[in-house]
Amino acid sequence: MTSTPARTRTEPAGYAGQPVLNPPPWHHLIIWYFFLGGVSGCAYLIATLARWFGGAPGRPVARAGHLVSAAAIAPAPALLILDLGRPARFHHMLRLVKPLSPMNLGSWAFAAFSTASALGALRTLAHTAAAPLPALARRAGRLVPELLTVPGSLVALFFSGYTGTLLAATAVPLWARTPLLGPLFMASSAATGGAAVQAALAVAGEDGSALERPEHAALLAEVAIAGSWLYRLGPVARRPLTRGRERVLFWGGYAGAGLALPLALSLLPRTVRHRRGVRLAGAAATLAGGLCLRAAVVRGGEASALDPEAALGE
Repeated sequence: MTSTPARTRTEPAGYAGQPVLNPPPWHHLIIWYFFLGGVSGCAYLIATLARWFGGAPGRPVARAGHLVSAAAIAPAPALLILDLGRPARFHHMLRLVKPLSPMNLGSWAFAAFSTASALGALRTLAHTAAAPLPALARRAGRLVPELLTVPGSLVALFFSGYTGTLLAATAVPLWARTPLLGPLFMASSAATGGAAVQAALAVAGEDGSALERPEHAALLAEVAIAGSWLYRLGPVARRPLTRGRERVLFWGGYAGAGLALPLALSLLPRTVRHRRGVRLAGAAATLAGGLCLRAAVVRGGEASALDPEAALGE
């Protein structure tokens, strides 16, 4: 009786030298869609919370949040449709509802949230006297009920984190080895959404101190989730991020610029960190880190799928 020799690490896996898994078909456009969708969803949530619970100090935050949300989601439809490969078939995703399909639910959530975000921005502009809005659009905006922000926020909450859940539903080891990718994207969306609103307030010369504590809480939560996610991936599944070509994006762009730098800026004296330049620098670092996280994860998925050790769970 002869035993089958153990496969060496350099020997190709799968059948006839083909990889066990097909690499993911997504490219750079989907990275921007994931990033802008997270920013938009959490900016909308911030606007709703500020509108309902922020009182007078929350009004500029709510106004900035709605406008940031609409601006961030505006290019997302084109990014998503162009990345499909056969753009003309996008409407097929909305012909039926599949509760067990993350892609189908995401398409419906995207359509619902895009509508809610646009209406929220229109209502905000209609109640802003200085906004250059045609008379008919201003009247229409004032008819949008404020209660719309409640169901809109529920959709925004789902939309902000579903992209991580969508990736985790695949067989790609870097994405599917642990269920923490969805919470990580959600925490990153909270941080980047807050940073985008903070940047808008800084540019407008508005006070953003109401966002300071939530921003720090979101950042600390993201650090904790990112550490746990990376640890639970294991040394083989996380190899594209630790030793692969995406390690500069992940460690330099995400961990360095997106996490460490904003944490360092938060330790500055209050009078310093409230300066416009410091606020803008912190917001820019957080936004760049969120983009680098998604780029490293999406691009690293290809290397992870083609890695026979990771694909076979070795």
